[in-house]
Amino acid sequence: MTSPADTTASAVHPTVLFFDDLLEHLFTDPDRVLVQRGPGYGLATTFAPSPDLNLVYLDGPGPDGEGVKSVLARVRELQVPFLCAVTPGGVAHGVPGLLEDEGVPQLMEMPFMTLAFERLRLQDATVPGLEIRHVRTEHDWQAWGSVAADAFGFSPVMVDMTEAALRGVALNSDSRARFYLGILDGEPAGTALAVLGQQEVGVWCVGTAPAARRRGVGAAMTTAPLLDARDGGYIRARLGATPMGYPVYERLGWQVEHQSPFYLVQPAGEGTPHGT
Repeated sequence: MTSPADTTASAVHPTVLFFDDLLEHLFTDPDRVLVQRGPGYGLATTFAPSPDLNLVYLDGPGPDGEGVKSVLARVRELQVPFLCAVTPGGVAHGVPGLLEDEGVPQLMEMPFMTLAFERLRLQDATVPGLEIRHVRTEHDWQAWGSVAADAFGFSPVMVDMTEAALRGVALNSDSRARFYLGILDGEPAGTALAVLGQQEVGVWCVGTAPAARRRGVGAAMTTAPLLDARDGGYIRARLGATPMGYPVYERLGWQVEHQSPFYLVQPAGEGTPHGT
């Protein structure tokens, strides 16, 4: 059984741990991914042509902003587009202004939401005809990738790169990154990823196939992994809410803790659109 570490109050913001947990437990294949950490930042890439699988977070500017400049230089050297998240610490230290000075465009302000597990309800994970299971087989992993492609608009190239880069962790029963597949009326319909972190559960990749939307699948895919995590001793979860997901999470009792700006860092001279 996996359970969160017993920790006292930490100076590290929980959203930083949210990203660090993802880097630690999802990007584990040394032949297909690169992970780097340093003072005030962390990055991970699968070298995919879309930023959806390339992430960097910034938690501080470094001396005179040189830390931001050096991280941007490193990211651009990798020659793939990155999503760049600025944590509350980064916002407090003026990182958004430094990114704008470097010509990095802002994509969105994302609400980060938390849920205390006393608000979990079994009925929110229950939909007639829906079975939710932890991905453990190659067949389920392929189905997870197919639903993710429909739900998030991934191209065939993105699907192939996702399946290859993350297959090892998805099929590792000891991994703290746990993929969930929803089967509605016999057809793959929903996805979720729960990362069992140092203090909280990070929720990622909640998606519903277009044909299965407005039937409660998204709410169920969000809730079921947390019920499992609660059995392992966790008491709280965190996620970044997209505009489509936000109303669902709000109905489930999630609460906004803060907003974080996200930026798109492109290789010099290139313009790969988001989601291609």
